[in-house]
Amino acid sequence: MYANHAARIVRATYNRTAKLDRSLPVRLPTSAVEFNDEEASKKALDFKNYRKWFAAWRAIQSAVHRAYHLTGLLSGARPGELSRVKWTDLKPSQRCLVIGNAKAGNAISIPLSWPMVRALKIARDEAHAPGSTSEFIFPATSQAVRDDLPATGNTLRHAFKTLCSLDLKVDDTISSLLMGHALDGVSKKYISKIIITSGPALRSEQARISRRIVQLLGLSSAEFMAELAKSPLPAPPRERKPTKPRGPRKRENRSEYFKTWYAKNQARIIEKRRAERAALKPHHDAPLVPDAPNRVDAARKKTKATAPAR
Repeated sequence: MYANHAARIVRATYNRTAKLDRSLPVRLPTSAVEFNDEEASKKALDFKNYRKWFAAWRAIQSAVHRAYHLTGLLSGARPGELSRVKWTDLKPSQRCLVIGNAKAGNAISIPLSWPMVRALKIARDEAHAPGSTSEFIFPATSQAVRDDLPATGNTLRHAFKTLCSLDLKVDDTISSLLMGHALDGVSKKYISKIIITSGPALRSEQARISRRIVQLLGLSSAEFMAELAKSPLPAPPRERKPTKPRGPRKRENRSEYFKTWYAKNQARIIEKRRAERAALKPHHDAPLVPDAPNRVDAARKKTKATAPAR
């Protein structure tokens, strides 16, 4: 997967540069690359884990991260596109959120349900806090994937698609438009997206999907609004790894310990020393320091030798 992605990056970079520099060869540098087979990810949030997800979501301390994850769960939007949405893309009068420059090559107009509006309100309240000047709705969410949640990012998008297809039986065309997929087929190319988006079809399905997600979270409408108004739960204490012991183990009376230890091992120590002495060679019996006069004796002898005779 990573090798294929690297080849795609090289190809896209070369194509973009070739538009500006016509002297480059026409043949792509990746023309001989054989891409590996890839399977679409099947990760999704199981229906029985929605309550567990919401309990973990309540413990997230960052209000922006909480709004970002909840909006991703309710909308099924791509995480990268959602992180780039600005406040100017929010259209309150039209009750929609516009994601420009999407992967499908056009702008995605996501109709807003009331749970999505409540999720965006968390981000708006944080944006009105003193010192906040970002133009993005969800600023600094590059590390949001590290939040301790059962599902984040594209997994929430897969969960949205699973809910539409298997549980609610939403029409494929409507679910594709809600998620920003490119429409395939001759008949679908002639569907007026503007009429569908502005009409009740997408809005009613979006509302039905949001109601079902709130139910899976184990909440009623009133409970959902009350939970979102609450402050995040206190962060659980971090578990510290046990430190390794440093140095010798402390004892109350070390001298008594060594006396006891020597008494137990005295016979073995004496026998070991006798064996070491017996193994020494004869020349090792010589004194370590040669029998030579020291400086004082040498000076005295020299003085006596040079002194005149009486």
